[in-house]
Amino acid sequence: MITPQEFIELQDPSIYNYILEFENRDPAEFALKFRDSKLPARAIAEQIKCRKKASKKLPSLNFFRIFDSLALEQATGEIAAKYKSSFISGVRGIDITGGLGADTYFLSRNFNEYLYCEKNQLLKDIFDYNLFFSKKNNIKTFSDDGIKFLQNNKSRFDWIYADPSRRRGDKRSVDINYYSPDIPGNLALLFSRADKICIKVAPAFDITEALRIFRRIERITIISVGGEVKEVLIIMNSSLPDENIPVIEAAVLSGSERAPFILSQKWGEDGDFNIADNPGEFLYEPDSAIIKSGLSRRLARDFKLEVIINQGVFLTSLKKIPCFPGRVFRIEETIPFREKEIKRWLKKKGIKKVNLVRKDFPWSVEKLRKKFNIGEGGEEFLIFTSGPGREKVMFFCVKTK
Repeated sequence: MITPQEFIELQDPSIYNYILEFENRDPAEFALKFRDSKLPARAIAEQIKCRKKASKKLPSLNFFRIFDSLALEQATGEIAAKYKSSFISGVRGIDITGGLGADTYFLSRNFNEYLYCEKNQLLKDIFDYNLFFSKKNNIKTFSDDGIKFLQNNKSRFDWIYADPSRRRGDKRSVDINYYSPDIPGNLALLFSRADKICIKVAPAFDITEALRIFRRIERITIISVGGEVKEVLIIMNSSLPDENIPVIEAAVLSGSERAPFILSQKWGEDGDFNIADNPGEFLYEPDSAIIKSGLSRRLARDFKLEVIINQGVFLTSLKKIPCFPGRVFRIEETIPFREKEIKRWLKKKGIKKVNLVRKDFPWSVEKLRKKFNIGEGGEEFLIFTSGPGREKVMFFCVKTK
């Protein structure tokens, strides 16, 4: 994190030239080389490190000149931010938790006027400075607590967006009681100021809790990027009844220009699906967003796959299904889980390193590695789960392309 004095120093064009000169080199090299100089070496080294991270996380924001490292860490990645901008749009919008400003920048594209509100004066000043180089003119910035700003301003918005701070001391927290600002405690205010509200919660947030904590929920969207859940969005509509049954949606995004894979259904819906009597030749692990949203069985119906267990985590088929949103494995062997037999099997196969996957299985990956004395790596996979009759089973698999 930079200090107000370092922010002032970093605005010097000659200092910025040092950042550009060393941006492709090790930040520690710069800090060591200039530690006894009059330059703000620590701050420059931090900026070099931030630029490296931002070039991957937020490549379109290459005009940003100064970063706060903590705000950059917490900022939305560009792929997810662009996806959100595909459905968050209107005449007037506001981000009440501005931070680095990445969400504000991308969401503002679809509004005539977009407001950025940030109570941390330094973060607001940094965003103002960076915004100057963007040449955007539809963003207005305010140094204020987002909730207080809404309390003191009676104007109405099409959308309110919030990405609350999720820290408990120095660590991130999933517990919504530690979110700042307090969104659940101010829902009445938010509904009085906007047609729609989008709240970003922690990726590990239990989505079943959303129905207890929030009201007038229109949709819950789980976003994954590159196979990892990055965001959980609670989208509320002020015109809906308090106990509205929302749509649950998984948005599977890749790092390429490929269109996102979207899967959704009403909360609690569960149509017919087939349970496999025996696993087929291929095993499918749905993308993490699909698993977290509980839509694996819906995916099985759409792709005409069979569910290995009622929980629907793993799916199977005799023939390989193309364009599956997740990982696809070819099953080489299926072994009932008995500890001594697994040890003998591993010894016979000569397996010392292997990739482990476990779902709906009592042992952790760490315990499995310790019990069977196997390292991590290689081209093969051992998948521990429950079979069709709820018995514990191990699949020896190879990942397909």
